[in-house]
Amino acid sequence: MKKCDIVIAGSGIAGLSLLYSAMKSGIWADRDIVVVDQEKKAENDKTISFWKQDVISFDHIIHAQWTQISFFSNAGEKIYLEAGPYSYCSIRSIDFYRECLSYLSHFSNITFVTDAIESITQIGNVCHTATANALYRSDLVFNSCFGGHQTVKGEQYFLQHFKGVRIKTDQLSIPQQEAYLMDFRTSQENGTSFFYTLPLPSSELFVEYTVFSKKLLKESEYDEKIKEYLAEVLEIGEYQVLETEFGVIPMTDHDFARRSGNIINIGTAGGDTRGSTGYTFTNLQKTIEHIIFSYQEYGHPFFKHENLGLKERLYDSTLLNVLDNGRYPGHQLFTDLFKGTEAHHIFRFLDAESKLWQDIKIMRSLRTWPLLYAFVKALPRMVLCR
Repeated sequence: MKKCDIVIAGSGIAGLSLLYSAMKSGIWADRDIVVVDQEKKAENDKTISFWKQDVISFDHIIHAQWTQISFFSNAGEKIYLEAGPYSYCSIRSIDFYRECLSYLSHFSNITFVTDAIESITQIGNVCHTATANALYRSDLVFNSCFGGHQTVKGEQYFLQHFKGVRIKTDQLSIPQQEAYLMDFRTSQENGTSFFYTLPLPSSELFVEYTVFSKKLLKESEYDEKIKEYLAEVLEIGEYQVLETEFGVIPMTDHDFARRSGNIINIGTAGGDTRGSTGYTFTNLQKTIEHIIFSYQEYGHPFFKHENLGLKERLYDSTLLNVLDNGRYPGHQLFTDLFKGTEAHHIFRFLDAESKLWQDIKIMRSLRTWPLLYAFVKALPRMVLCR
């Protein structure tokens, strides 16, 4: 049995973001910290994308940034999005890992352990993190390991699943400064399906086939859709595949527990993933700011104010119920949304920074009856579960 002050369970984007920011702030300078993950972060396993208008801690490792953002409907209509003060950004996960791990390697009070976590429990005031080869006792555990959850009756649970490829081609026709945030020029038989298309430096392009549904596809189906999109929509016939990535993000109205005693959940495990979009990074950084502020002001990490409150969770539940009942096709819903509302208002809305009157204005761009039907269905459970 090994004793320490803090265990970071998981060294992915959430765990490393927290530790990086905490050490930068100085709040854990005298804490004995153990970071446990079953694998070392040595590969570019995901693309971290987000919109922003302010300076963030990771600005210096942003790989590409776009101020021109477009949307394509299923019928092929192109909508130029008014992003206002926002830009759309991407960070390669390998650059993120290297930045964090390089900085954290200078601290002698941090130990990185490669091991599989089997359980995290609390007995009395002591947290126990059991791995395949050791048991760690600590005052606190920050857990970012999401292994799914047991769905409660009445909850919606969609999957946002995607396969992305980074290619190199001499046939690139997309302007370097323009990103396709959602391109619905693909068939919709697998669920709400679109492409996410980002031109990169050095004649490279990142293309991701994304589906909102309740089950995964066969690997060959993702590959077929990507090949079809490149050839028939972007008219790219010759290219070299440089990297591939695959991911699954929960889209759910489940009420995730932020903490259980001295075990604090962060990232998807703590409810930082927006149920209606799957975006996590911005909400995660806000959560970390709350944790650090709570430490600085009160000497503990148990903050009360959540980024995504009842209002946001109700909106997410409404959208998921709309997608579930089939009365309002997902591709049409997003087309109506981006045609009827300037994108910077939508970004503020999705970042949980909008006012109620702004939310109502956004909702008015959508079809009333499917939305109202889903809202009435979602409201009782959302209110009762608080």
